Amino acid sequence: MRRRLEVHGHLPSRIRPWASREKRNRLGRRDASLVMDPLDDKVRSILALADSYKAGNIIKAERVVDAYLDNFQGYRALRAAMDTLLRELARPKHRARNRGGLFELIELHLKRRHGEIARLFQ
Repeated sequence: MRRRLEVHGHLPSRIRPWASREKRNRLGRRDASLVMDPLDDKVRSILALADSYKAGNIIKAERVVDAYLDNFQGYRALRAAMDTLLRELARPKHRARNRGGLFELIELHLKRRHGEIARLFQ
């Protein structure tokens, strides 16, 4: 049996809290044009902050990352969300827009958050 990738992201539906709110087209299928994936929305926000390259953007980017991670519960779901976000930011087309080391600072923030989460779920 061939396994299809999810239309709206890289995470299985059991750890995608927005999966129950997805809209469906008239054929009952998920329609990518009807629903925006929170990951795509957050990556767009981070890319916009990286493009503007202003003082204080790291704080705004950390808030964007924290808002994205607040959608997930449990260690595995949070870890998968962090890995997915890091993989998305590591894509070459996004790396080309990285100015001022914003992505590296986001990676450090995610490492700090992972340490907090690991201690919390021990």
